[in-house]
Amino acid sequence: MTFAVNVHNLTRRYGNRTVISNLDLRIEKGEFVALLGESGCGKTTLLRALARLDPVEGGQIDGPAQPAVVFQEHRLLPWAPLWRNVALGMEHERPRAEAALREVGLEGREEDWPRNLSGGQAQRVALARALVREPRLMLLDEPFAALDALTRIKMHVLIRDLVAKHRPGVLLVTHDVDEAVAIADRILVMREGAIAATYTTEDASPLALRSHLLAELGVENDHRAA
Repeated sequence: MTFAVNVHNLTRRYGNRTVISNLDLRIEKGEFVALLGESGCGKTTLLRALARLDPVEGGQIDGPAQPAVVFQEHRLLPWAPLWRNVALGMEHERPRAEAALREVGLEGREEDWPRNLSGGQAQRVALARALVREPRLMLLDEPFAALDALTRIKMHVLIRDLVAKHRPGVLLVTHDVDEAVAIADRILVMREGAIAATYTTEDASPLALRSHLLAELGVENDHRAA
C-alpha cells in the first residue's frame, strides 16, 4: 500500500447545506499536501472527516481509523509533564516519548510542565505526540497560525525534516499561501466544497507559484497578500 489516504466521492452535509460534494483525494505516504481556500469553503470539514471526528453522508475514506491530528491549539494537559503528554494513551512508553521530544528539540525538558513553554515549544510537543505512534496519516489544522514569523519559519523547517524521516502522508489546512509554498509538495485550492485547482512545487518557481495561488484565491496583483 503506497497511499496514506484515498478518498472517493466524499459528501458532507450540514442539514440541507452540502459542504463537500463528490470529492476525490489521494495522498501518498511521505507526501506533504497543503489545502488552501477561503473561509467556509470546506477545508476544516474535510480534515475533520479524514480524522473520523465527523460523519459523512456519502463516499468512501480508505485510510487509518485514528490518524494523528495537530490543531492550532496545542491541547496539552496542564497537569501532566511533557513526556506524559507525548505518551498520552500509551502504556510504559517513556523511552519513545523521550526520543520524540529529542527529535523536536526538547531534550532535557521531559519533566517540565506545559505552563513553562512558549507557543512554539508547545507546538513542538504536539508534533512529538502526533509522531510518536509513527502515523500513516498526519492532519495539521493551521498549527502554526498563532506563532510569530520567525518561530513559524523554524517550525516549517522542523516539520519538513520530521515528515522526511517518518514518512507519513500529511494534509495541512492553512490560509497562508507562503506557508504552503514553503513546505508542501502539492498544493490544493478548495472552492465550494470541491478541489478547484492543484499545483506542485515543480510547476513553477516559488514566486510564480505564489502568484498563481493568489490568483486562485481572488487576490491578484496584491503583492502584500499572504
